[in-house]
Amino acid sequence: MYVGLKKLGILLGGLAVAGVLGAVLFAWSGLYNVAATRGHWAVTDWFLHFAMRNSVKTQSMSVPSPPPLDDVAMIRLGLGHYQGGCAPCHGAPGFDGSPITGEMLPAPPWLPATIPAWTDEQLFWIVKHGIKYAGMPGWVAQSRDDEVWTVVAAIRSLPDMTREEYRRLAMGEAGGITGRGSAGEGLTVCARCHGDDGAANGHVPRLAGQKREYLEHALRSYATAERSSGIMGPVAAELSDREIADLAAFYADISDVPFPEEAAAEADPEPDLLTLGERVAVRGVPDGDVPACAGCHGVDGLAAGKDPRFPAIAGQSRHYLELQLRLWRDGAHEPGPVGQLMASASKELTDEHIRALALYYSIPPKPQSTAAAAE
Repeated sequence: MYVGLKKLGILLGGLAVAGVLGAVLFAWSGLYNVAATRGHWAVTDWFLHFAMRNSVKTQSMSVPSPPPLDDVAMIRLGLGHYQGGCAPCHGAPGFDGSPITGEMLPAPPWLPATIPAWTDEQLFWIVKHGIKYAGMPGWVAQSRDDEVWTVVAAIRSLPDMTREEYRRLAMGEAGGITGRGSAGEGLTVCARCHGDDGAANGHVPRLAGQKREYLEHALRSYATAERSSGIMGPVAAELSDREIADLAAFYADISDVPFPEEAAAEADPEPDLLTLGERVAVRGVPDGDVPACAGCHGVDGLAAGKDPRFPAIAGQSRHYLELQLRLWRDGAHEPGPVGQLMASASKELTDEHIRALALYYSIPPKPQSTAAAAE
């Protein structure tokens, strides 16, 4: 009995070795046609999709529950990225995708029709990690789950979206910037998320009136991955030095765009939180190793007279400020030479400190403060 099993083992081992050698020789011969025009056998195509679907289902089991995905500002940001990074392959309402990608193997699916087959968690996993052998890349900034969720929110909305709605949300006011300034084509991309006048609030920063030096520094940091963003990184990487300088000057020179009225009234319902925010901003948290924010951003949040690479943050949306503080505290941003200051200053912030600071600095600057900063 033992001898028979031993012989069977030797036989199976020999067959395995022969199979491996045969596969290597076949690959070496070049007889296998790797042309995308050749296509797969039906059974091969079925097996690959079967394996992919089950892999995604299993791997996505560890994905946390999604945030609310019906926020229009969140959908708009995700669609702004989708228009440039995804629509050429996967199509969009009113656009079937590039005919070039139709010749890929496998061909990218037309997402508006296939999205309902996946859960939010599965979509998140696919967007973040990509799919091997399918040309589907992983997210550029793996630490930015917040950005991945905006794309999930965007693509989840595609099946019920008309062509007109898609163009309005994905391209924003990009059609209204012709002939404005010397920033050229770059403005078309920026306007998708930030608006023609740079005053967009919510999930993206307000650029109107921001310091020119800061905008230049931020764009260059995104381009070199010194600052993490799967949305801004690919956009900034395609800009020339001249385009970066022109875009920064264009948005810095905008001074006549009012802040939304609701921003000034946001502080009223939470006076205690506002008081805490002012205290941390002006004095820091002595017992908690949190320095005063005013040291870099000023008491009024305009960063006047500070390092030109420090941004003016007064009047930014409360949601955006809170998100950025959490990202810095949790180590999601890659801290470059300047960002290291924020990484160090924010590491001991509590959730309450973050909510308080976001409320305090979300209040728009007073007109006289703006005038003083410009002098």
